[in-house]
Amino acid sequence: MRTAAERGLSLARKVPPPSGEYRWGYLWEWPIRAMHWLAAGSIVVLALTGFYIGRPYFITSGEASAHYLMGTVRFIHFVAAGVFVATAIVRIYWLFAGNQFERLRALFP
Repeated sequence: MRTAAERGLSLARKVPPPSGEYRWGYLWEWPIRAMHWLAAGSIVVLALTGFYIGRPYFITSGEASAHYLMGTVRFIHFVAAGVFVATAIVRIYWLFAGNQFERLRALFP
């Protein structure tokens, strides 16, 4: 018995090679790329510090004034939240100042 490929029945099509001249170009400029990575990093920091704030498990013994771990974690959490909000503000600005692929009109094709 012959297989489907041997009988000429295949879902795959041969795609012709590309023709024409192509050149490399960036669609997203550096501010969008930077804001993306800053937002991704701040989300990771927010998640980790949020888990610690919700259920602290590194409680050390001794006088409370000798260590201020929860306060430090909360400060890092608030700084990461500020970075995240700043990335959103820059993205909103870039919806009007960016190139044709980054503008507001490009969000809704």
